[in-house]
Amino acid sequence: MLKIVERHARGIQIPYALSRSINKIQKARKSLSNSHGKYPDDWEVAKFTGLSLAKIESANKCLRVVASLDQKIGEGHHAKYSEFIPDMSIQNPEEAVMRQHMREEIYDLLRGLDSRERQVMALRYGFKDHQPKSLAEIGRLFHVSKERVRKIEKKIMTRLRDEGIRRNLSHYMS
Repeated sequence: MLKIVERHARGIQIPYALSRSINKIQKARKSLSNSHGKYPDDWEVAKFTGLSLAKIESANKCLRVVASLDQKIGEGHHAKYSEFIPDMSIQNPEEAVMRQHMREEIYDLLRGLDSRERQVMALRYGFKDHQPKSLAEIGRLFHVSKERVRKIEKKIMTRLRDEGIRRNLSHYMS
């Protein structure tokens, strides 16, 4: 019966053995804080319970409270936690402008390459279909080895890097 209660008492299911360890740790913390008059650290609890320090740290992670984002903040407040969390699906306007500017500068750099080099870069970094291709895939398309594609890419990147530095585009390059 205790196993069933332990399994369904939390928002997240914790294995029974870990749940027993958590209970043992909580009892040890209570006992140690009563006897020493202070909250015991993990090392003291590990020594008291005979559990490893790693096991204590793992159990501590499970003790974190899981709460709903729709829960109201405090009593007498109508605001919910979810109202204070930024929507990450909406793109920041500054980032959108910067990305567009970066994209234009990259395409401008690529215009200085010959057709084959431009194709290699577009395929390698997924400029057209947002699906970057491997060296082997590009090699099959151009009927060359993946090592040859790697050398072409390296040569192109060196040229682009030099050109980018000359144009002061280093803030886009890693």
